Amino acid sequence: MKSIFHKTRTRIGMAVICTALLSGSAFGQRDLIYNDWPMFEQPALPEVNQVKFQSDKLVPLWVDALQSDNRELMRLAAHSVAIAASRGLTDLEVATPHLLKLVTNKELPASIRKTAMTALVRLEATESGPQLLALLSSCSIGMKQVIEPTLAQWQTDGAREYWLEVLSTSRSSSAKRLALRCLSEVATNDDVELLKGYVIDTRASASSRIAAAKGLANAVDTSSLELASSLIADGSPDPITSLVVSWLIRNPPEDGNLEQQAAIAQALIDQDGPTSILAARAWLSWDTEKALAVGDVLMKHAESDVRLAFAEKLSVNINEARVNELVDMLDDVDPRNRKQIRIWLEAACDNETLAPIVRERVISLIASVSKDNWWIGEQAIYLAAKLDEKSITPNLVKFLSGTRPELFVTAAWALRKLDDREQLPQVLAYCTKWAPHFPKEELPRDIEHEINEQMAHLFQWFGVAKYAEATKVLETFVKKNGNVRFRIRASATWAMAQILEGDSDNQRWIKILVDRLNDDAPMPPESPLVKRMAVIALAKMGVDDDKIERNIRELQVSTPKYSVLKDGCNWALNKLYGDPIPPTSDQLVDSGPWLLEPLEDRTRQR
Repeated sequence: MKSIFHKTRTRIGMAVICTALLSGSAFGQRDLIYNDWPMFEQPALPEVNQVKFQSDKLVPLWVDALQSDNRELMRLAAHSVAIAASRGLTDLEVATPHLLKLVTNKELPASIRKTAMTALVRLEATESGPQLLALLSSCSIGMKQVIEPTLAQWQTDGAREYWLEVLSTSRSSSAKRLALRCLSEVATNDDVELLKGYVIDTRASASSRIAAAKGLANAVDTSSLELASSLIADGSPDPITSLVVSWLIRNPPEDGNLEQQAAIAQALIDQDGPTSILAARAWLSWDTEKALAVGDVLMKHAESDVRLAFAEKLSVNINEARVNELVDMLDDVDPRNRKQIRIWLEAACDNETLAPIVRERVISLIASVSKDNWWIGEQAIYLAAKLDEKSITPNLVKFLSGTRPELFVTAAWALRKLDDREQLPQVLAYCTKWAPHFPKEELPRDIEHEINEQMAHLFQWFGVAKYAEATKVLETFVKKNGNVRFRIRASATWAMAQILEGDSDNQRWIKILVDRLNDDAPMPPESPLVKRMAVIALAKMGVDDDKIERNIRELQVSTPKYSVLKDGCNWALNKLYGDPIPPTSDQLVDSGPWLLEPLEDRTRQR
């Protein structure tokens, strides 16, 4: 693509200037495979509704502190209210008038007033808007920088007129920049000419020009194509002007001007940073088909957000050709992009025409994975597992020995999901090879946790398959060792519960499990999760022994209400003796800790 601009790589701090003007996509979270474990589903943990515990004295304490003469108490109380509002605590509205008093009290330090303002914002106290607006005529620029963006966010009546007045009368450049920034959020058609003036004023600050361009985009439904064209008439705009133009073309052009605006957008996409991102998003929104036709440019763009915007439009306008492009983008260098693209492909598989294409392509991708392109495999494996594609399982066994957790943990999860039992001997050999290294703390430190997660998936697969050949290696993990993490030991114990089901005469394993159940040694104490799996195993075996029954009943009584062990005892007694499983109840969870709390004992059970 040839640019109509002289291409520049000069950033001059644009990232600092422009970051706040771009609404980026959320970063990808940790994949769900890390918690997708059958040992939490068979038997299922009861669904407990967690209710935030909130003392009746908590909010009144903060209100009293807001009214105190102690400035530190004021600050702590305001900060507490702000945090509480973000956590969704109730009955906080009573603090609003007291917070407003702090904000408007010019004798207080700026730190207290700003903290109180933050609390008002968190409370979404829009009714305070008029009082805050009145305060602007006499407060410091520091307070204005806190208050004015809030009024813009709340769209407080009269705020727009205030900012217009500042822009026309104020001699303070910082006040004008702030006013322009806030005006850009609430601009109307009546503000177009004013905003255009700032856009074309090369003497204005970069932030002011960008804010004015954004304001134009917010104020009108169509692009400011004529203005954009005039700014680039010389063919070599500076980076700030390029960014300004990218805002001016955010909206669709008027009829008949699509090609002209598309040419500008394409040229802007050749730029760096926010300019290219805004331009790509704009072009993809109002000229989708033509923008998608230049996939060779957009899907390989240097900016991650440009590539993601292109992929999103592919997913929305999906067809057989575009699903192939989307699969190609599983090779993206950004893990956030790869995960999101996999999610879109997963949705595309609901289409019976597209699913075979995805299946064929991911099989091919998995076959091509090596240590030099490991990143291709993670999401491709996930997709193949969702499609129940068992042909990939020999490749998955090979991936177990890799060095990238994204690959070897996902491979273990997929092997369990696909349940191709022809691979069990090879997987057992792998686990047997690694088993001696756990108690000796010989695992690679940088991937120790992930190796544990991988083995936990494989152990649970042994349980699902009732693979008795794995008993020897599982036993080494059931027995306590302070160097072995409890989650993998719980997985091994759960797996043995499945393998031993119905084997009520196996005295050796009964002793092993009872030993786990009664291990209260302090260095270290046995994990409640391991104990839970042990008691479940005894019940699955069908062990009917008076001493063991008393043992389980004592644990049931002595274990805290919401412990996983309490749940395991309830389930075991139901299975062995028909005891009714107690109904679940709300679990009260402390909403704190707080900076200011009442001195009282709290009851957290009901």
